[in-house]
Amino acid sequence: HKVDESDLAQPECRPNIPETSLDIRYVRLPNIGRDTHSPFFYISNHYETLSRHTIFLQAGHHYTLSNSWMPSAQGYESNAEALNHFVHLALETDPTFLPIMPTLNGQPILFVDRDSNDNLEEQDRDDPPTLKKFDA
Repeated sequence: HKVDESDLAQPECRPNIPETSLDIRYVRLPNIGRDTHSPFFYISNHYETLSRHTIFLQAGHHYTLSNSWMPSAQGYESNAEALNHFVHLALETDPTFLPIMPTLNGQPILFVDRDSNDNLEEQDRDDPPTLKKFDA
């Protein structure tokens, strides 16, 4: 849902950022568009000063992080569990890009929106098992 000032007054909308040796910055952005707006907005406005590692994560635990919809995948039951895994992985492997998503056989499961719900079998025929589609 779209956030307004009455939402921001609620305690659950004010983050409690834990004490850590990591440089954590909390940035509240306007709720515009879909999920991808925030990372692109932040990157485009901070490109020259981005940290070596920057993590984008929704404030609340999103169901796509868990593996309840795909039991064979490695999922995460909380944001903290996902961060504990991915921060270690990022520092160990120093990837250029690391999606914060469940994995299947070590590969991230990625999502796309369908253009239509017509001919689903035909649309999905050549998809890798790590691509999931939201219905149109």
